[in-house]
Amino acid sequence: SLSFLPGFGFGAAASALVGQNLGAKRPDESARAGWIATGLSVMLMTSGGILIAIFAETIAALFVDDPQVIQNTVWFIYMLGFAQPFMAIDFTLGGALRGAGDTRFPLWTVLIAFYVVRLGLSAIVVFLFDLSLPWLWATLIGDYFVRALLKTWRFRSGSWTTIRI
Repeated sequence: SLSFLPGFGFGAAASALVGQNLGAKRPDESARAGWIATGLSVMLMTSGGILIAIFAETIAALFVDDPQVIQNTVWFIYMLGFAQPFMAIDFTLGGALRGAGDTRFPLWTVLIAFYVVRLGLSAIVVFLFDLSLPWLWATLIGDYFVRALLKTWRFRSGSWTTIRI
């Protein structure tokens, strides 16, 4: 969780900065704050993802000594590390949108990405292709990729600047 905690912090910061700037009738500054927070979050969380991937086996071995469980955990850590940039975008732009009063879109994004993408891909991995556990872990990348894509699209659209709350 240390690798994705910065995303929560940048999401809270983006929420406050976007909301304050919109309240001050400065939508351009609002957008700028959201993009800067997202860029910083992506840089920090991507670095964290690289670090946890490098030390995946050491991290896994801290919690269990069964070699098979360690190997499965290492694969999960790899997938989590790879997902970090997408998680950073999701957390930070989600905060920015909520700060603008656009609370429904982030909710719908999470529902669609988790229940349609992650569970749908999981069903395909398990029931259609009967793939191994690392492939099941990889479905979280698809989930966060879709969240990041949708929230980037929404934030870039600027429609959040005109929401009345």
